[in-house]
Order: sequence, then C-alpha cells, then structure tokens
Amino acid sequence: MLSVPPPVRRVRDGVQAAISGVQATIRAVETPVRDDLSADPYLRYLLALSLLTAGFGVWFRLPNFAAPDEYSRLIQPMKVAGEFVADQSFDAIQRGITDGRALGATFYLYAITLAPVFLIVIASGQLGEFARLGTIQSRWELWHAAPAWFWTVSLLLARLVSVALGIGCVYLTYRLATELRDRFAGRLAALLLALSVGFLGQTHVVGEDLAMLFLVLLTTVLAHRYVESGQRRTFLWGSLSGGLAIAFKLSGGVAAVVLGAALLVRAARSDDPAGELLRPGVVLGGMAIGVVAMYVGIPSVLVGGPTELLNRASGSISSKTGKTGGFSAPIWYWFAYHYVSGLGAPLFAGVLGGLAATVWGVVGRREEPTQPLTWLLLVALLVPLLVYSRWE
Repeated sequence: MLSVPPPVRRVRDGVQAAISGVQATIRAVETPVRDDLSADPYLRYLLALSLLTAGFGVWFRLPNFAAPDEYSRLIQPMKVAGEFVADQSFDAIQRGITDGRALGATFYLYAITLAPVFLIVIASGQLGEFARLGTIQSRWELWHAAPAWFWTVSLLLARLVSVALGIGCVYLTYRLATELRDRFAGRLAALLLALSVGFLGQTHVVGEDLAMLFLVLLTTVLAHRYVESGQRRTFLWGSLSGGLAIAFKLSGGVAAVVLGAALLVRAARSDDPAGELLRPGVVLGGMAIGVVAMYVGIPSVLVGGPTELLNRASGSISSKTGKTGGFSAPIWYWFAYHYVSGLGAPLFAGVLGGLAATVWGVVGRREEPTQPLTWLLLVALLVPLLVYSRWE
C-alpha cells in the first residue's frame, strides 16, 4: 500500500479540519434555532407572520427600481463584470469597483445574489451584450437597454435576500429578549419588530441596512454568550460578525463598542478582572479578525488600500453631519419624526409606555445586580443616539 507524502497529508488534514469546522459552525447555528422552535410553539407563527409582512408585495413596481439605492446596489457588480470581460486584469476589477459610489460588503452580497442571473446570461450566449450594459452611465438608458426579465429576476432575488434578513432580525430580537427576561418578552419583542412600519419598508427594498442590523444583533447575542461562558471562540465569532457589520455600513461600528463592553462586563464579574482583560487570544485575536473582516469586506479598501477606508469614513461623516437641504430643526425633532414614522403612531405610544415601565422596574429592583445583557443592550442603544445627536 502506497504511503501518502507528508505535504499531501498536511493538505488533506487541513481540508478535513476546515470541513469539520464548517459543519460544527452549522450545527452551532442550527441547534439553538431548533431548540427554540421546539420549546416555544408560538415562535414558528411569529416567524411565519414576519415572512408574510416582509414578503407580501415584495414584487411591487417590478421591473422598475423602487429607489436609487436599488439601482446602485445592483449595478456595481455589473460594472465589474463588464470591465473584466473587456479586460481580464486587476486594473479592470479595480476600475469597476471604484467607479461611481463605492459600496461596502453589499457588493459581495448582491454579486452572489445575481450569480444565477449571470449564469442564465452566459448559458444564453449573451455575455458580451450584457457586459456592455455595465458601461452605460445613464440610469434611464441602462434600464431600457436591458430586457425586462433581467431587471425583474435581479430585483426579485435581491429583495428576497432582504426578506430573509428581516426574518433573521426578528428571530435574533426574539432570542435577545428571551435571554433578557423570558419567552413571553421574546414573543412581544419579535411581534413589535415584525409590525414596525420602517422595518417592513426596509425588507421590501434592496440595501445594506438590514444586513448591518442582522450582524449587529448577532454580535450582541455572541457578546452576551461570551460574558456568560468566557469562551474565546464565541468572542472571535462575534468579532467576525462585528467586522462584517462595519463592512456593510459604518454605523455598524456600534458592534465593536458592544464587544468592548462585553470584555468589561466579563472582567467586572470575574475574580481576576485584569486576567480577563489581558487575554491576548481574545482581545488581540478579536481585534485582528474584526479588522481583517472590515478590510476585506469593503471592496474599495481591498483593492485601494487603507486610504480608501479613511476617505470612506471621512466622506460619510462629513455628509451626515452637514446640512444637505430641507428645513432647520433641532435633533430631537428628527429623532421623534423618524421614530414615529418608523414604528407607526400606535407602536410608538406602546414603546414609550414600555420604556417607562422598564425604567420603573429597574428603579424598583435597583438593589439587585443588573443583568449583563442589560448593559450590552444599553450600549447598543445609547451609542447610536450619542453619535446621531451630533448630526444636523
């Protein structure tokens, strides 16, 4: 029997280890969901409700775009494909990625989503014709140049991704509320999110907000599990999801703050606070994974270097903190306006009542120790408010 050479054996063992790691990750994700569905008979109905509210009408205005964001998110992968077909080089890919509005990890998400459409184009022998569409700058001319079936299928697939992310957000909200209190609180939180007007609006269009929200919620779940278990792997997974949240949208940076708060809360609950804060595998490993995920997750940064990240951050901050039109009003007005329009008046009134009851309950139990998840959720809520309060 022939022996396997050591280099081949190492490669084989590495591949087997990678496959085992992926299988373990899938089981780690699948098991809690299955357990929740088994333990709570109402959860499946809540998820079905979220599918109904998020998915009904997702076909509206097809094959037209519902908003400029839908156009920019779908056209960017087309630009890269067009440039690469014309010139198979790295420079062509770089031109396609940096031409126009540079996107974050949204580029990868919708490039994968559009893969079936591109396969249909290739199979029909129309690759060259469709590649030329990526060079058309006018939205009006581009929309008319491509056949209706192309926009219909592309938009529908992309919107279904938003629907799936919305259902994921509903489940993660259920999980957080359940860990914070009980399953009744989880059901109520999931129901309120599934019926929120602003949230449903996001599930019907193409964009990066839902992907960012899903990853921030996932990071918060993992951060809480790290506080409870202290497992390094859990924190590193949280760092990965937090880095990807930032890659989708810079406001996802709240995930990094939540992870930092998890380190502090874990240290405060430990008999050796300094030892908890000085775990290099957790702190340095988490920082490295988060930075790499953010760097690789933003295509323009990957092909253009760190300068692109600085330009992206500074451009985003300057555009958000300066006046771009409309009438002048204090920040509290815009907070109230968007909360009412996002939740709807009935849910907004319910949220105010729930907030008052929560504060009253916390004050009444002030002698009891505060749950770790409470601190993490407060950080996740207050940090964006502090950041947005500087906007005009």
